[in-house]
Amino acid sequence: MAEAPSTATITDALAASTLESVSEPATDPSPEGPPEPAPDSEPARQATPEPEPVPELPPPRDDPFTLDTLWEYNGSDENKPLLVSIKGTVFDVSDNYAVYGPHRSYAVFTGRDASHGMGCSSIRFEDAYPDYSGLSEAQMGVLDQWHAMFTKKYPIVGKVVDHPTLLAEKEKGKGKARDFEAAGAKEEPLTQSTT
Repeated sequence: MAEAPSTATITDALAASTLESVSEPATDPSPEGPPEPAPDSEPARQATPEPEPVPELPPPRDDPFTLDTLWEYNGSDENKPLLVSIKGTVFDVSDNYAVYGPHRSYAVFTGRDASHGMGCSSIRFEDAYPDYSGLSEAQMGVLDQWHAMFTKKYPIVGKVVDHPTLLAEKEKGKGKARDFEAAGAKEEPLTQSTT
């Protein structure tokens, strides 16, 4: 009668075959390499998604708009573009009619500068006004994010020339210059030290 193999012999044989299969690379018997996937099979998924393409925007324009003329671009006249102003910068959002067109989710911003509402993350009509001077630091951060996003996504077509916050900031700057001159100080050019 034949002797049964010992447990040690079976374990050694399994270990040896496992080492051989791990240490030897798998070879493809076909001289042409591995088979190509079928044309209608799903392509292999990439580890990282491709970034969304950034639209090529035309050069910014500096056309002047008043708050009243901006209202003419609120979507009520389908022959005119849809315009939205943030912090006095006017953007053409016509390519996003589904969001900014009449009776759409963000239509409250169209045809106006609604910086205050954007900073407050509000789409209520009563918050959609241009003066953002009363926003908190956090709300200013939100408003700045809106402005940055629009700058990357939509063409700039002009500036609001009668924006209340910008006019107040401009006047405040003039006041500082007058105070500086009244104190007897003269502006002198900055010179670079050579020491």
